[in-house]
Amino acid sequence: MFRHEHKYLGEEFDIHGGGMDLKFPHHECEIAQSTAALGKESVHLWMHNNMITINGQKMARSLNNFITLDQLFSGDHPLLDQAYSPMTVRFLYSRPIQKHY
Repeated sequence: MFRHEHKYLGEEFDIHGGGMDLKFPHHECEIAQSTAALGKESVHLWMHNNMITINGQKMARSLNNFITLDQLFSGDHPLLDQAYSPMTVRFLYSRPIQKHY
């Protein structure tokens, strides 16, 4: 598994991330696998984002309650009162890194 990935991606990543729901066990398992296979961690910095919610429920395609970025930028969604600029969306959804593995 690792040889195939490393052929295309290399052995190290500066930044790797995903949703907070992937921290355990998914990302911790990646750390264990890379350490076992390479003798070192493959990732220099892990970043995890919190879940975005709509009406108190996690936004997900599977729940069919999502808003696309194009809809945010155009304001073309029933739950939106206005369009938002890309910089505004970036600011609102970004959070400082709270901790590192």
